Amino acid sequence: MLSTAAAASDEVVEVIPDDLVIESVDLGVDAEDAPSPLAIGDYGVGTNNVSIFAGVAQKLPFGVNYVYWRDSQYVYKFAYGTDLSLSGTTFSADNVDVITYNTNSSWNDEPSYTFGSDSGFRLSAGDSLVWSNLGLYPDLTGGDVYGKITAFCLVGYGVFYLLRRIVWRCFGG
Repeated sequence: MLSTAAAASDEVVEVIPDDLVIESVDLGVDAEDAPSPLAIGDYGVGTNNVSIFAGVAQKLPFGVNYVYWRDSQYVYKFAYGTDLSLSGTTFSADNVDVITYNTNSSWNDEPSYTFGSDSGFRLSAGDSLVWSNLGLYPDLTGGDVYGKITAFCLVGYGVFYLLRRIVWRCFGG
């Protein structure tokens, strides 16, 4: 099955195959007994949605920033771009690409993705729950790149120091 993507003007832009969803989440309960994982509560974001967009965020090239938020009860948005920035609690950019995920309000409608762009993007997060690689917001990719680089360098230095001490003791120096 394919999902049709449309820009804000309802012009069809691109067709995206269903394999855009990289991994699924096992809720550990039967589907008949489980509440919909697509829209949990009035203000929360279902973990299924977070895992879908975590896969998207991980594939963004270095230097591309993103923000993910719940726009309404059934609509989630993921905006990304190289000039996306954060000032206080306001995200802004001259131009971003936006993926809109509509989980639909009816049990018999399938979720849909639409793709578009937004020039003059502005999102005031305030106290809302958003995910972003900017600021102190939670990161969809599981951590910031600089923290991982720092940890790698510290471990590398530790191994170098340990090996140097072992060689020093074994062969004298």
